Amino acid sequence: MTAVLLTRPGMDDPLAERLVSSGLRVTHVPTVTVAPQPPGGELDEAVRSLAQFDWVVATSANAVRALAD
Repeated sequence: MTAVLLTRPGMDDPLAERLVSSGLRVTHVPTVTVAPQPPGGELDEAVRSLAQFDWVVATSANAVRALAD
């Protein structure tokens, strides 16, 4: 059986479910922790400066949620 290391956090991940249903053995090895940032911290400071840029690219759904919050 082929093994896949899944580095995303969360055991109820739709990707993991698809991999398992395809006959793969999934081992969860999270490499990232997602946590809320404190109000008034570095993220808030960065968001306040976004208007000076023409483009902002978020590379994950977690990043989009953090920016929107």
